[in-house]
Amino acid sequence: MKLALLLAAAAATGSARAEAAAGGRAADLRCRIALAYVENLLSEPRWRRSVFSTEGVVPFIPDRYPEHWGSIDGLSPTPPPPPGLAEALPIGSNAVRGCASVRGLLTRRGVRFGNRVVAWARHLRRGYYRARVVTISLPAVSADGAHAVLVAGNGRGGLDGGETWVHMERGRDGRWRATGATALWVA
Repeated sequence: MKLALLLAAAAATGSARAEAAAGGRAADLRCRIALAYVENLLSEPRWRRSVFSTEGVVPFIPDRYPEHWGSIDGLSPTPPPPPGLAEALPIGSNAVRGCASVRGLLTRRGVRFGNRVVAWARHLRRGYYRARVVTISLPAVSADGAHAVLVAGNGRGGLDGGETWVHMERGRDGRWRATGATALWVA
């Protein structure tokens, strides 16, 4: 009897460890995708003076799935991500809060983040924030691991802000790239 209980406990522990490892791999993948997006964002000079929020993102999900996705480069046509992927976005997630790799990149680049700096940035001067506030969700990843969608929001105060779904694709080289976007709302 005791041996059976011991074996059952060992099996449950092994199963829990396997589930935790699988969850850890999924979280690591989401962080790698978010990191690729933030690296791309910071490669553009206009984003370097931004501050990054750690607030959770509750994405706007429209009644109809957007049919038209614009390309990131503005030149080439881009197909939308797999259906249902945007609806699988983790509610209340935040890539800065959830990923040490993203926080490390921001720290190395001298980009400030967190609640205190966002509160400072949101102080209005002539109708605008002191700095652009950026919020990025953790992505939802397709079953085949080749596509992801994340939410990127930004605002400078007044009527200068918006939220976008960003379609990320894994290239043949294994690197993640933003390939398309569609605006959810713009002010």
